[in-house]
Amino acid sequence: MKNPNKYFRISQVIIILVLSFCFFRNEISISCIPNYYGILTSLQDFFMFLSSVLLTLFGINSFFPDNRFIKNIKILNVDLLLMKNLFNLSISSIVIAFLPSLLMVFGEDDNSVWGRISLAGAIIVVSLFFTEVGRLILRLMCMTYG
Repeated sequence: MKNPNKYFRISQVIIILVLSFCFFRNEISISCIPNYYGILTSLQDFFMFLSSVLLTLFGINSFFPDNRFIKNIKILNVDLLLMKNLFNLSISSIVIAFLPSLLMVFGEDDNSVWGRISLAGAIIVVSLFFTEVGRLILRLMCMTYG
């Protein structure tokens, strides 16, 4: 694979276009989601947990410098890149943890344009976050096994 970053950026653009098309074509709104507030609170809990896990992974580099994996990524000279990715993902997950709070402004029976735009934006942001997590996992797998 020559340039995996190019493929991830292309996949992100495709995700944005497909989700945007689906949302505005089908007029998906907040009222289409059963148990809207329950889903938002569970998403908020999940992203708070995920941000703590990512921050812990970010801190492992300083606490376990004798770890074999940490030594290998330092030898490969990718430890700073990996730490930068982990830090960016942890900050992003903290920001996304507050996203459901913003969506709770809209009621469960909301069909407004702003509600649809906010819902579509939130789903696109979460999808892009998970493509970045996938990118980090693939990077770690390449470092570990390849």
